[in-house]
Amino acid sequence: MARGRPSKKLEIAECAKSIFQKNGYQGTSIDQVVVLSGVSKPTVYSNFASKQILWVEVMKQVITASESAMQNLESHHEHFLDAWIEIWETWSHCDTRLSLYRIMLGEKVKMEAESLTLFSDFEAILFKKLDKLKTNQAPRMDSAHYAVLCFTSHYLFIDSVLYPNPEKITPDVRTLLSRVFS
Repeated sequence: MARGRPSKKLEIAECAKSIFQKNGYQGTSIDQVVVLSGVSKPTVYSNFASKQILWVEVMKQVITASESAMQNLESHHEHFLDAWIEIWETWSHCDTRLSLYRIMLGEKVKMEAESLTLFSDFEAILFKKLDKLKTNQAPRMDSAHYAVLCFTSHYLFIDSVLYPNPEKITPDVRTLLSRVFS
């Protein structure tokens, strides 16, 4: 059990988050965290027994921030599609969330069960917001149509950012989603 001071623990996790965001999970070392946080290696290890435990703490911070962002997002759009796009844009325009996707999708085999569970919890935040929107503004949409809209949006807002293909023409999001929605 980690026994470090809460302020140091938070500082170490914040430093680690920036390194994970830049270098990915595999490219991040405890030594890099030591240098950036300005604490000793024993201090890092007294707060986080392993890199995996540190990663779990970083994920928890991202989840907390994401929950807050989605709770504070109050769309005033009357049209379902406009509100839908606003949710996806808010979610996908956060570098920290995108780095979490990049790490969890690209380095998934290196992750332990707790990280995989937290990643599911992370994505559930977005889908809870989308489900609420559907319930309030498009209650008669069938589940198959909703699933296609979710998968298409995930591709447009997450996958295309994480794995850009310079040869592809970027589709007009509104036009494409309106075709899926209609």
